[in-house]
Amino acid sequence: MQFILAVIQSEDTEAAIANLNQLNLPSLTSMATFGGFLRQGNTTLSMLANEEQVNEVLASLRSTCQRRTTYIPMHLEIAQQTSAVPVEVEIGGGTVFIGEVERFEEA
Repeated sequence: MQFILAVIQSEDTEAAIANLNQLNLPSLTSMATFGGFLRQGNTTLSMLANEEQVNEVLASLRSTCQRRTTYIPMHLEIAQQTSAVPVEVEIGGGTVFIGEVERFEEA
């Protein structure tokens, strides 16, 4: 049994959960989280998967968690004046951690 922790963009949550539910995983939980490069809200999915499901989970996340571009203000200080210039950055996708589960019990 594998424990999978995936941090994804909030915009991808609904589609990711819908796809993952089709895999009939032993456990799937979503949590609203905050952080990352832009300090924006995101979603952390925690799930259990059998060994043979891990590649399916990763494929599902790849298909639903897309990269996108957004603009963030970059503050410039010129001649004692501060100005915000929008800078294009790429966000999205997901970060996935996978670990071995030593013991799993349902209450």
